[in-house]
Amino acid sequence: VADIERLSDGRPVVLAGWSFGGALAYEVAHQLGDDKVAFIALLDTTRPSNPAPKTKEETRKRWERYAQFAKDTYGLDFPVPYDLLDSAGEDAVLNMLGEFLATTDASAHGLAAGVLEHQRASFVDNQILGNLDFARWAGVKVPVLLFRAERMHEGAIILEPAYAHIDEDGGWGAIVDDLEIVHLPGDHLAVVDEPAVGIVGKHMNDW
Repeated sequence: VADIERLSDGRPVVLAGWSFGGALAYEVAHQLGDDKVAFIALLDTTRPSNPAPKTKEETRKRWERYAQFAKDTYGLDFPVPYDLLDSAGEDAVLNMLGEFLATTDASAHGLAAGVLEHQRASFVDNQILGNLDFARWAGVKVPVLLFRAERMHEGAIILEPAYAHIDEDGGWGAIVDDLEIVHLPGDHLAVVDEPAVGIVGKHMNDW
């Protein structure tokens, strides 16, 4: 944040981010203060209309889905340590998953290096977004430009079915007064590719 203040040299900055990056942009805006932010651009940063309940049963189901997804998509067998999940929580299992993927040869499954870690990180990011309380940023009073994809990508919905239903405003209407929504073609993953990213660039430039 200090570097942003130094480099901006007193000029208002535009903060933008795709998916979880949008949440990071919002937190930076919160730390900078309204007078130092021109606007925030959220590239399909949303939360489900009805986030999954925070129960042990739902947590177990989520990890069952993840294990099945890894097997169906990448041919990986990851036995979910349910005892560890129940006793130590998801963080412990995520650490175990990280170690498991670090010792797995992605090329043996026809994958480029980093694909498995990216999948793990995306899983974690979506869980954080799905349970994030946007009210923490209610004090941020700057214009917000929200870019919405047509739908969440299929993989994310398989892992977290709650993402099949997302409000038009992505959940931001509860805290944002000056909110403009721009619709993009394609799913969540297509936001950073043409033609969607060109639409993003044009609107941000015009704003």
